[in-house]
Amino acid sequence: ILFGFCTILIAAMSVRFIFLGVLNAWLVLTGPCALAVAGCERQTEVLGLIFAAGCGMQLIGLAVGGWTYGIVEQFPALFPSLV
Repeated sequence: ILFGFCTILIAAMSVRFIFLGVLNAWLVLTGPCALAVAGCERQTEVLGLIFAAGCGMQLIGLAVGGWTYGIVEQFPALFPSLV
């Protein structure tokens, strides 16, 4: 949400770096969560499904973000950040 309110380039890059880079533990937590849900025998299969779904959502997210960019004229990146 903070990215949508940034109007200065360095502020936008800093918000992306801090919240999507440094504080993002998604990859670290995926393995133990898949193990807890699926067990040892199906952990690899569940991890494959999680990563495949993530890649698909990244493609769809870019399309939705580009389509909704500029809806709010004062903060053009606000609505894509909320989606």
